[in-house]
Amino acid sequence: MGIESVFVVDDCSSVSVLEEVRRVCRSDARVQLLENRKRLGAAACRNKGAEEAQSEWLLFLDDDDQFCEGYLDSMTQLLSSHPQVQAWIPDAQNARQRNLSPVELSDAQARNRVGGCSGVLIRKALFEAAGGFDEDFPSMQDWDLWLGLIERHALYYSGVAGVIYDSHSEQKITHNLSAKYRGLRRLYFKHANLWPPSARQQHVLRLWVLRRLLSGRRGLLENWLASRFQLRALYYTYRWRCFAPSQTSPSKETL
Repeated sequence: MGIESVFVVDDCSSVSVLEEVRRVCRSDARVQLLENRKRLGAAACRNKGAEEAQSEWLLFLDDDDQFCEGYLDSMTQLLSSHPQVQAWIPDAQNARQRNLSPVELSDAQARNRVGGCSGVLIRKALFEAAGGFDEDFPSMQDWDLWLGLIERHALYYSGVAGVIYDSHSEQKITHNLSAKYRGLRRLYFKHANLWPPSARQQHVLRLWVLRRLLSGRRGLLENWLASRFQLRALYYTYRWRCFAPSQTSPSKETL
């Protein structure tokens, strides 16, 4: 599988970053830079790049991640030996290898055990049929798409180490608790029919912790959750409290 073209979508970077992006893109004739005039978010940027691509397959990569050496060669062999599969998820570097198998719904209910968007290889026709990434999600667009693909029985684990994640980036959307809250809330209601009681419980608990970190408010439901699931609540609070905003009275748009 050769790289036919590369589309880099810049979502209103700073002047200095954009100049560097332009310089890098000019170094390879296959690379085309698409510059947004206003910030659109990750889902819209990915859809924009996918729309421009004329290839049969799409391969996504976020700007704070990188491909493992040999990933494309390994995936070329996989596509040749399994032509019926339309979407592949890679393994992260040094992660437990997941053998060739369809992704089960249980891997995307209580938690997103599938992984992020980087390295996913998907046939463009399937991506379009699934509606691409839902642009109403400020976060967790990948999780939302995985659920749609799993319902189509179209998403498979490749078992190939494909991505090196930059877990130290300060600009990751997972550090934006407001975006995380709004994304999880939309995910919860959009796929309400897919949650068994245990997954529903996990989602509600995470939403409560996020809302509490964002606003500081605590009502009867919050008090009950805190007493009923104290250890889990403490776990999420400990993980996310360093990203909580300093203000204690967020606007209604935040919540």
